[in-house]
Amino acid sequence: LSTAVLGRMYHPDFGWHTAGFVTQFRLSAPDIDFGSNPQVDSVYLSLRYTGDSYGQLSSQTIEVYELEDSLQYDSTYYSNHAFAHMVEDLVDAMLQTVPLDPNEVLYFGNDTVSPQARIYLNDAFGQKLLEAGTEVYDSNESWNNFFRGLHIAPSPMLGGEGAVGIDLISGLSYMRLHYHNDE
Repeated sequence: LSTAVLGRMYHPDFGWHTAGFVTQFRLSAPDIDFGSNPQVDSVYLSLRYTGDSYGQLSSQTIEVYELEDSLQYDSTYYSNHAFAHMVEDLVDAMLQTVPLDPNEVLYFGNDTVSPQARIYLNDAFGQKLLEAGTEVYDSNESWNNFFRGLHIAPSPMLGGEGAVGIDLISGLSYMRLHYHNDE
């Protein structure tokens, strides 16, 4: 699918509804080498909005889990399919909640960034990616055998309201890893 929905909403006749999604990632380029003694600085998801929104938008606690199994490109999955995932929430707890607002421009220092949901993941996860070994980064196939993808959804219990469309296919949504090494 090209669009996902992220958020939670209350409908007076049907009650609470929570929308999340699972996704896999492709490498930006093969043969990545992080150099000698790489150390994570930060790792985050940048999820580009489609512009669609539903309900009264507010910040929400987002949960991110690593998938246990790979998604199959040629398979059909339905909205009620439960994907097995690890138990550890990868989101950096110090950087919760996440504003969900397709009209809010982000500012980082002197830079202006297009509206997006930015979800910071914990450094231990980033370090795991750095220490994976160069063979993991030889191809997208070896990458997806090592890192099967993510389950991304709002916490059903921790408040916030509204849902937004997320662009999954254009390449404008991504996971970014910042690091330094001995060089």
